[in-house]
Amino acid sequence: MVTNVTLNREIDLLGRVGRDVTAELKRMSSTNGGEYASPCPWCGGRDRFRVWPNADPVPRFWCRQCERNGDAITYVMERDGLTYREIADKYGSGNGGHSNNHTHAHKPTRAQTVSPPGADWQNNALLLLADCETALWSEQGARALAYLHDERGLTDETIRAWRLGYCPADSKLHNLYCDRGIVIPWFDGTGRLWKVNVRRPIGEPKYRAVKGSVSRGALLGVDRLAGRSGCFVTEGEFDAILLWQEIGDQADVLTLGSESGLLFDRWLPALLGVKRFFIATDADEAGEKAAAHWLDMVGERGRRIYPPMCEKDVTDSHKAGADLRRWALAILGDQDKTALEKQLDDLLDSIRACEDATELTALHAEFEALQTRHDQLCRQRTA
Repeated sequence: MVTNVTLNREIDLLGRVGRDVTAELKRMSSTNGGEYASPCPWCGGRDRFRVWPNADPVPRFWCRQCERNGDAITYVMERDGLTYREIADKYGSGNGGHSNNHTHAHKPTRAQTVSPPGADWQNNALLLLADCETALWSEQGARALAYLHDERGLTDETIRAWRLGYCPADSKLHNLYCDRGIVIPWFDGTGRLWKVNVRRPIGEPKYRAVKGSVSRGALLGVDRLAGRSGCFVTEGEFDAILLWQEIGDQADVLTLGSESGLLFDRWLPALLGVKRFFIATDADEAGEKAAAHWLDMVGERGRRIYPPMCEKDVTDSHKAGADLRRWALAILGDQDKTALEKQLDDLLDSIRACEDATELTALHAEFEALQTRHDQLCRQRTA
């Protein structure tokens, strides 16, 4: 059975782009196995479109003007109007027709129940967290705070909002052992702590949770779900917090963390209202595996996307100069535009079938209003 990575590599992305634009593609650098430039097949932006046909783990594209981006599968989907199954049949030697949303056909095994730590741990962990918050904003935490600012792109407001802290030394605090490092709390929607994770400055593993935390099954960001129709999913905690900082007023952001991996059933009811999941896990083999799991869970509501500028994760994209807000808004706008186009098609069918003059006038007015909104989105997309 064809996999997402294999299918992406079966598609000649550079050749496809070359056939869709009038100008010859130019090799710009050797970045990520070779970076090529051309006009954008969508917005026509001159030399603003970038293609990395040999990127690891899959070929990718990105327009610096209209912010369209994705892998080879996404390119063919959007240019040819094909479904994933049709692409798998065409490029995957007929073996990909059983796959769903770029993933394995089977559902991964996952636990049916998971619960937060008990009351004693909760009390002690909250006290530990308060101490670490205080330490972060003290002289002891100056270097850690600078790391969050300079390496992770986080503002003071964001750091305080997510209650990040700092443990100055490996120590036992309130009967809980905590490693030295930046402390990241994972809350649920009721204010209970599920996990206190520590980003250690040295040593392996880079992250180690405070003993007693839920090591598998916690979901960072679930306490901040605001009922928005779109939700971005990252692999790392700092990636999720940074993306929330840039786009949290427009979309929700979640992560299972790079070490946890499984979306447990207890969270599914909280996610029922999300219409679209944009899976922006890391651009590597582990990220592809994480994306496959999310896509198995959310089905047709999920779409695999990649960090802009062909970087590994959204933090790297931010450090490279990418405008994460513009990138994310462009992705959200695409979904709104697609939904409007479907509504317009349905209205046209209704108009053709309508025989009542009064109802026909109302349908025409609704169509014109939707068409105006659609045109506005198209202008925003290419502005």
